[in-house]
Amino acid sequence: ATTGNFALSGNLMPSANPFDRFPLLGDSSVLGSDVRSTEGLYFKLETGSNYLLFGQFNPNFIGTLSGYSANYNGFQGVLRDSGFNVNAFITDVPNADQRLSVRADGSDLYFLPAGGIAENSERIVVVTRNRLTNQKLKSRVLTRNTDYSIDYLTGIVRLRQAVLSTDNDLNPVFVEFDYAATGVKRDLRAGAQINVGSDNFKVTGTALQFRNGQFGANGSYLFGAGIAFNSGGFNANLEGALSGQFGNQGLGLAAQASYVAPGFGFSVDYRDRDANFVNPESNQLDSGRALTAGLLIGDPSGFRINGQLLHTQEYTGGTGSTGASLEARTNLGGGFTAALGLSYLYSF
Repeated sequence: ATTGNFALSGNLMPSANPFDRFPLLGDSSVLGSDVRSTEGLYFKLETGSNYLLFGQFNPNFIGTLSGYSANYNGFQGVLRDSGFNVNAFITDVPNADQRLSVRADGSDLYFLPAGGIAENSERIVVVTRNRLTNQKLKSRVLTRNTDYSIDYLTGIVRLRQAVLSTDNDLNPVFVEFDYAATGVKRDLRAGAQINVGSDNFKVTGTALQFRNGQFGANGSYLFGAGIAFNSGGFNANLEGALSGQFGNQGLGLAAQASYVAPGFGFSVDYRDRDANFVNPESNQLDSGRALTAGLLIGDPSGFRINGQLLHTQEYTGGTGSTGASLEARTNLGGGFTAALGLSYLYSF
């Protein structure tokens, strides 16, 4: 027997009418959009993998020093061909003159302390930092309406997914907010990155205007170049960049090398940024040097020995740290693991 569209002996949910009942959202739903724009206008011209768009985009420039990730609304053009690609953008945005960094605590609700937020001015990033050196390990830029919602009048931000206070290695996690209060001036942001080469060898060049829209003494720019090589388990990267206020820029150098083979692996990461170097993503001075090195001997799924060395020094305050760790670990079977480790850290 049935009553209306409900089967008394079967599924109590009515049949879905695609013209009446969609969208149907469940616990595993994903919010998204094929057309994203905050200006009431969107267009995209495509041919193959090349495109020109006006709407929401993220430049996603690569590089240790030249990396740049931000959610903007404006023009972006991407040109790809065998052996090279070009990624360029230009946009006019409110100057984000407010900054807030909050240690994550498992909550999904945050409050921005300003009497009104300029629309489309916010940039929200989840950052994981080394628990010993405070060096940034990884970051993820959130996208509005997909990862979070914001009330510009009250400054209330609600994340779609709560952020835990630490990662699996007990490194602290922060939620960082850059935004503009209402009534501030606007900035012209623009940049281009070119990659030439193959999967084994690549040369990258970057030019970026990341703060203050007028060319001259108030402008902030980055000019960078890098090379990358990988073959047979060996990877190497070398990069240099000038970044900061025009005429007073700081020099940064970065180098990474790693090798992985059965039963053996090592990695070395060196970064050096002088006192005037500015991080283009945060528009904050980011000076100092850091050296980390790691060595792995043994079977990753059996017995292995892992050692790490680190040294950091801040140029502005003169503080730093030096540390070392050594760990022996083996799998006992049945899901059990035994480990013995030693570590040392000296701060100055």
